[in-house]
Amino acid sequence: MRLIAALGCALAAVVAVPALATDLDCQFGITAGSVFGRSQHVPEGGAPFSENFNVNGRASGAEAGCLSAGERWRYGFFGDVMETNAQGSAQGLPPNQDAFVHTAFDWLGTLRGVIGYDFGSRLTGYVTGGVAATSVTMRLCKTSCLVNSQIMWGIAGGAGFQYRLLRRLSASVEYRFVRLEDKPFPSSGAAVVGDHDVSVNPEAQLLLVGLHFHF
Repeated sequence: MRLIAALGCALAAVVAVPALATDLDCQFGITAGSVFGRSQHVPEGGAPFSENFNVNGRASGAEAGCLSAGERWRYGFFGDVMETNAQGSAQGLPPNQDAFVHTAFDWLGTLRGVIGYDFGSRLTGYVTGGVAATSVTMRLCKTSCLVNSQIMWGIAGGAGFQYRLLRRLSASVEYRFVRLEDKPFPSSGAAVVGDHDVSVNPEAQLLLVGLHFHF
């Protein structure tokens, strides 16, 4: 499933490049880095069940896309998918101190537009933004535990630099943020807060490095 998602993102990125571009720089790369996320469990219509807590871990995956290559400016689209082990837990707020909550990001994918500028000396800076999707798993435990997972959509943005090592090989460093929808998990509060569905309010920041093959 993750491989299919990766191929789908890559195909969408290539097809989406403007047809008027006459000189394309198409790339396939591997990426890895750290995830610094946040989450808070909040029942619908109620007070927060937990404080904001960290959802941290590592991520790695692949990306592909194409950029038009003018004299200095670059523009195009990239898609990527990464597997991540980012997760975190917190104790419930009063009067639920005997409960705990847990949030995990299972995978994260984006489809983004990219605008860059070639500074010369093999260095290109860029900004990027688009849509994001991730699989989020939540756990809410008191006398019993309820575990639920769902795919959540959001937006992604960031900036970075790419340095051309060889004619067909480059390295990159990128900062990216992801803000996901506030989507309640169905029947997620049954173990603790009755009929109230619970949202986990997820967001993440990523620091990524990459190695890219140009073709």
